[in-house]
Amino acid sequence: MTAGDRVRTVGTVISATPPPATATGTVEVIREQRMSRASQLAHSLANELETRHNIPAQVLIFGGSACVSVFYGLVARTDGSAIWWMVPDVAPEPRKRPLHTLAYFVPSAADRIAQHYATLRGADLGEQLAAGRITLVGAELVAEHINGEASHVAAYPV
Repeated sequence: MTAGDRVRTVGTVISATPPPATATGTVEVIREQRMSRASQLAHSLANELETRHNIPAQVLIFGGSACVSVFYGLVARTDGSAIWWMVPDVAPEPRKRPLHTLAYFVPSAADRIAQHYATLRGADLGEQLAAGRITLVGAELVAEHINGEASHVAAYPV
């Protein structure tokens, strides 16, 4: 506690209340909290995939969101409150639009992602890449979500 802090006594509990923040400071705190929640959720998902399903996953943090790269074309995203991902279509008769999936709990997200991972592992990657159903570079999948800040991860396949 610094000299500028105000102290409130509530019953027997003493709490320090910092002086009011400026608008810019408040925005920064909110952004950091959102990034922290997104990072925690992404790392929890990656850990769940690795320990319960034996699936390697890489966590990438961008601004207030995070991505969990699981396999070519399978990237889960989170903002700290929900986890969502797009399921690449590897069926012989492709869907007319991609399947977007949403989960709020890490174990259920990991279970469902593991099922999609097993399906993708059994598919012919060369054929899927040639057909444009999956992409080699995960940066393309997250670029719209992070406003083009993913150029530094373009060298990493997902």
